[in-house]
Amino acid sequence: MCDSPPNALCLRGFARDSRSWGSVLWSPGLELRAASAGTVRSHGVSVWTGIILIVLGVGVNVLAAVQHHRFLTRLNAGKPYLAPKWSIGIVVAAILALLGVALAIYLVVVEP
Repeated sequence: MCDSPPNALCLRGFARDSRSWGSVLWSPGLELRAASAGTVRSHGVSVWTGIILIVLGVGVNVLAAVQHHRFLTRLNAGKPYLAPKWSIGIVVAAILALLGVALAIYLVVVEP
């Protein structure tokens, strides 16, 4: 479930780590060695994927905070708990599934 602030922070951390691994994999020393062996193509897909994951993590964190605030407001007013009409966890899972399918298609079509 990604509908709580700690899980949203985890998503942001994952996006940051994936971005930093991209910079490790494309460090200048590796580029020089790869350039001497042949041409190097960089499409920047990993950068955009990292940006999307960071934005997704921030969005999940904000939505979780809003849901938590609404829950506490209802609780303090003595009203019963009403489950939200949609789950942040399901929305995030759907977005990550679409992102995974898009990356798989990209790797098959563009990077054979």
